Amino acid sequence: MADKKQGKRSPFHYNQFMIDDFYKMYPEFYRAGRLEFCSCVYYPIADLELELLESSSEEFETIEHAILELIYGGIKTQGQISKMMGLPEKYVKKIIDVLESYGHLLDMQLTDLGEKSVLEGVKYTRYSTRQKVQADPLFGALLTKELVQPKGMLSSSNDTRGSVPLIQPDPYVEQQLLDNLRKDITPYRKGKKKVFHVNVIQIEEVISKKMKYAYGFLLQFEFLDEPIVVLRGKKEERTERVQDAFYWKPMAITKETERFLGLGEHDMVVASDERFSPFVQIKNDIMKQLAFFREKKYDFPIKVESMLQNDWGIDPNQVKYKVSGSEVRLLIEPHMFEKDDMDLQWFKSLSYYDVGGESKPYVRFSANHIYPGLVCYAETKNPAFKKLIANYQKTVTKEEDVPAFIQAYQRELAELVG
Repeated sequence: MADKKQGKRSPFHYNQFMIDDFYKMYPEFYRAGRLEFCSCVYYPIADLELELLESSSEEFETIEHAILELIYGGIKTQGQISKMMGLPEKYVKKIIDVLESYGHLLDMQLTDLGEKSVLEGVKYTRYSTRQKVQADPLFGALLTKELVQPKGMLSSSNDTRGSVPLIQPDPYVEQQLLDNLRKDITPYRKGKKKVFHVNVIQIEEVISKKMKYAYGFLLQFEFLDEPIVVLRGKKEERTERVQDAFYWKPMAITKETERFLGLGEHDMVVASDERFSPFVQIKNDIMKQLAFFREKKYDFPIKVESMLQNDWGIDPNQVKYKVSGSEVRLLIEPHMFEKDDMDLQWFKSLSYYDVGGESKPYVRFSANHIYPGLVCYAETKNPAFKKLIANYQKTVTKEEDVPAFIQAYQRELAELVG
């Protein structure tokens, strides 16, 4: 497995951090309703090396420009130029060779670039260079610098985990992207989509192409018809804390999702509904796998029980729960807790209660494919506990807010747990 070879744990182990970072970056998704499904996936990334044609401009050397002007005026031989300028013919030949290397001359005829140069008095040159880029072979877009996946976090198909779904690339979409880039790379030379330097004119050749797979998560929201896949990106601007530099971005959204959630300012790839059919198929396959697991195994094995104990501060034996599809609901009441249980981790668990506000699901059950697709919300029937949770979800936007919240609500907490 790829992550074992690298000697470190993969992002699949940290899906709860992914959810927290995702909602922090895109709070608009709270309007999409509950997150109903979350699963690890491998997402295809085309690793390309391209040969590019670049152009630059600078001031002309006087003699170079003079020779071009003579040729533009109809002088066609090196001998004539030598006599008219009083220069040795060998030196004239050397200058003409240089002008040909610029792309200004071909067989003593001005090229379009040469004519442009002589008329404007600017030395325009063209030259070949190579650049490595990454492309999305499902939605036909180049990845910008923020979303480019580190080489060490990409796997070949042979190195991916068999238990994690692998989304296959679409060869037609990939080829269409390359064809479009050969015609016009302007959209990728400026603005938020910038991939190439402004001097790049066109793609001359695809030198190499390798299909790799990146760690991602497949998400389905209550009010959105199509699932999305998110991959990890890194902000270009400097952040005070390293962890704040990373975020998770949808690879694409539908036009209706963009309109419904008001995501126009986030510069996301927008695609037609049918392009999301591979995600729908994988989600359906995972749901069948989840149903099989629930049928053949007991619902909460030891690993899940330890998560309830460590992350929620509760005795799993006291918790009542119900499972529907890919969603598990825990019924938790304040009498299950002791005051000593109410540490920082306990307060963070208040984010996972569904009390009608901006709640986030608990998704660690699906980490590392213990239970693929499974998400968890907690419920309580206690009105005072509901009020406390609602205030927490409204007040606490980052971990640093928790101590102030505890101080402000100490009396209510004491009354809740007796």
